[in-house]
Amino acid sequence: EQVETVQFKRELLESTGRTVDDLYDEVRKVQHHQAGLARTICHGDTHVGNTYVLPDGTPGLVDWQLAAQGHGMHDVTYLIVTALSVAQRRAHERELIAHYLDRLATAGVHAPPTFDEAWLEHRRAAVWGLYIGWLTTPIANYGWDITVCNHIRLVTAYRDLDTAAAIADLPDPPARS
Repeated sequence: EQVETVQFKRELLESTGRTVDDLYDEVRKVQHHQAGLARTICHGDTHVGNTYVLPDGTPGLVDWQLAAQGHGMHDVTYLIVTALSVAQRRAHERELIAHYLDRLATAGVHAPPTFDEAWLEHRRAAVWGLYIGWLTTPIANYGWDITVCNHIRLVTAYRDLDTAAAIADLPDPPARS
């Protein structure tokens, strides 16, 4: 409904060459695929508004109502894409993913993904933030500025990362019953 009634959402989506139904199918494919990969506890809504930093510099997350098991790139991608400007993301996303993988190894995670594996899942995970995180969210939830900025960031990342191509080879999930 949001894409049908909000012009900027409709036009940004049109710029990707995809439809709402295409994105829905892509989200289902990625969720089904990533459910078969190594999983962790995911916050589920890792935008900057759900972060904090204590006086000693310790960071954290609030608002855990969407927490679930999932693939770690779900949260990492959503935070990178929505927290950084398009230029910042383009300049730093590879080093941020490499840092994430390094932190996994430092923390003793057995067989963390390779950079290429994480990068591919990052490309795929971008569809969730675009479709679920923002296209379906009313402007009133976050206000005009935050909503528009995140739509621009998410659509640009979807195109930059060639997310549709990264998802195209994934099998369709089983039909919903």
